[in-house]
Amino acid sequence: MTDLLSNSRAHDELDRARRLVSFLDHPDREQRHRALDQIVAMGHHGTTALCEALESTERLTRAGALRGLSRAPSPNAITPLCRYLDTHPDELGDNRAFAMQAIVAATSPAIDDPHRLFHFLQAHLDDSDTFVSAFAFEALGKLGDARALPLVQRGLKNKEPFVAEKAALAMAALAQAPAIPTLNADALMTPDEIGFALQSGQAERRNLGLNELARRVAQGQSLTHIIASLLTGPNRIGRQTALEAIARLRKPEHTPLVLQALNGPQTDDDLRSRALRALAALGPDAIDTLDQSQRADLLRQLRAWISGGDLFVRAAAVSALGALPGPESLKLLMAAARDQDAWIREDASVALSQWAGPSLLPWLDALCNLTLHALSLPTQKGPEGDPTALQLRLIKTVAETARARSGADEGCIEVGLAALRASNAKVRVAGLGLLADQAAHPHNPALKDAEVRLLSAALTSTRKEVILMALDALDAWLPRGSAAATTDLVSLLHTGDEALAIRVIPLLGKAGDIEARGVLDALSHNDNPAVSQSARAALLSGPRPDNRP
Repeated sequence: MTDLLSNSRAHDELDRARRLVSFLDHPDREQRHRALDQIVAMGHHGTTALCEALESTERLTRAGALRGLSRAPSPNAITPLCRYLDTHPDELGDNRAFAMQAIVAATSPAIDDPHRLFHFLQAHLDDSDTFVSAFAFEALGKLGDARALPLVQRGLKNKEPFVAEKAALAMAALAQAPAIPTLNADALMTPDEIGFALQSGQAERRNLGLNELARRVAQGQSLTHIIASLLTGPNRIGRQTALEAIARLRKPEHTPLVLQALNGPQTDDDLRSRALRALAALGPDAIDTLDQSQRADLLRQLRAWISGGDLFVRAAAVSALGALPGPESLKLLMAAARDQDAWIREDASVALSQWAGPSLLPWLDALCNLTLHALSLPTQKGPEGDPTALQLRLIKTVAETARARSGADEGCIEVGLAALRASNAKVRVAGLGLLADQAAHPHNPALKDAEVRLLSAALTSTRKEVILMALDALDAWLPRGSAAATTDLVSLLHTGDEALAIRVIPLLGKAGDIEARGVLDALSHNDNPAVSQSARAALLSGPRPDNRP
């Protein structure tokens, strides 16, 4: 009996709400507003009646219903509101904007069907009605899934200030949202929809698809079938994005797909260069999946493409060589690192850097000569590109390879000294680090005064780690009786750093010139026992100037 009474009261409430809806097209504005206020106050039954009113043939009734739904937001109203917008693309007045506002009001991360709403909002980001488009961006922000960021970013560039403003608010909301929701993580996109997104003509939709693909693969889902179907499909953008996905995912099991794409019937120079970049990204782990015959065939093809006509294919083939270890690959890379084109040199240096260490040790002399050549390139960026990144990468490769040796190397020292002559401070510091490494080995190169001055110039640096590297080299290599570094060494004594002073004093004794001995004589009477004792020891051990008995 209680249930029957409850159902009867609910039916009466809904019937009353429906009667009030009939006033939404009343000619008297006050009557319309009073009726709407009462419907909104009725809660669930009022919302149900307002959703039904969206099907009305009267525009004023629809307008009132939309205003009411924006004032009393309900997740249950989202589906009728979406249907309204899709079936009234040419609605006059502000009704469509009111509808999207009502969707914004009802949207939250907790709605039951985020999938449908997510795709509905995507379809209206470029709506012909500026307000509908703006509110669609706002709703994406309220949906609270950070994976929508690539879509929202596009709105920031919209020429309509209101759209850009709503997109900015959505960006701020999504920036605070969890990267991946803990519930319904796969709800926004089905695998098929990921495939459609990867073929989209809009970059932000492709990025959305790539992000979702990468997330699911990282969780252990196998979506290789999507990539494989795109690579053999008719959509060129899809083939390009599939190769981009392979490069991003870096899964060795995708190697057969890349090899197929390299020589497929639809492969032109653009797709081949992308496939080669994907192979380079897969790295040596991908090559490990090939047998000896396949490796030989791949190397033969890479050699042909490197000497081919298309610059992008040539550069990509050089990059792919980094994934294929062996003497023949290294020989080709060393030659490519001297290519007249800056792009080829850049890719070759990156590929070589991947094998820095014992693998390159037999090539250390050639690598040093290559680095000296790079250091001789013009210092200003021009038609040949900016040599700084190339120089830094090669110096680092030389340093990491030289560490596999048991002793110092003259070629490495020559590279370090050449780097000290560079105009770029980062190159000079990299060269100094290489020299400090070499100084750790028992070796005494015959440095000229000009080379000593190059080292001592680093003593004027404001960075202590740079000063210490220069002192390491001077400790090992300052020629006995050379005054070339004295002035810079003395300047360090004025810094007030006792630890530096203790390191400098023996070097002044080794220099032994008049200025050095005068400073040491003064320091031998210093109140600090450590300083005075060190100075006296340096005076006794150091050479005397030529004009003294």
